[in-house]
Amino acid sequence: MRFGVRSVSMDDVARETSISKKTLYQCFRDKDDLVRRTLSTHLDAMEQKIESVMASIEDPIEQLEAIAGFVLEHNKEINPSLLYDLRKYHPDSFQLFSQIRETVFRKQIRQNLERGVALGLYRSDLNIDIISRLYLGSVANLLNPEVFPDAEPSFEARYRELIRYHLHGVASAKGIERLQHFTI
Repeated sequence: MRFGVRSVSMDDVARETSISKKTLYQCFRDKDDLVRRTLSTHLDAMEQKIESVMASIEDPIEQLEAIAGFVLEHNKEINPSLLYDLRKYHPDSFQLFSQIRETVFRKQIRQNLERGVALGLYRSDLNIDIISRLYLGSVANLLNPEVFPDAEPSFEARYRELIRYHLHGVASAKGIERLQHFTI
């Protein structure tokens, strides 16, 4: 996450974890296997945390605030080349990421939007399918080196601005009032 997938070798992983390469290869078939399993673990943790937030917080704006805080903490040092590296050098892992993004995360976004509309905090005229796809595409673009070729602004700054942009775009007048107390 911190250095990008391509720039980290199996030697680097063995050295960082204080195990031999032989031991590393007993646990993982090859670098593709390591990347796929690491990504899967990371995505599972994110899915579980988001599900927990959505189950424990009724207010959709507060949900997004809590999820954003988790995403920022969990991905604090994310390398902007991560998705590019996955797409180019580990297509099976990128496919896994895309599949989970389109099924799990899109479902969670839809639930948040539906709840917001039902509570009158989001506009009633939203096309939830379009908005959920636009949101996911925007999140993916935060890590797109063609959109953000430099490390600045940071992932944190980009993500915070995206959340504000998203909420101001979907919020009703009642929701806009609530956003004055939004801390993200």
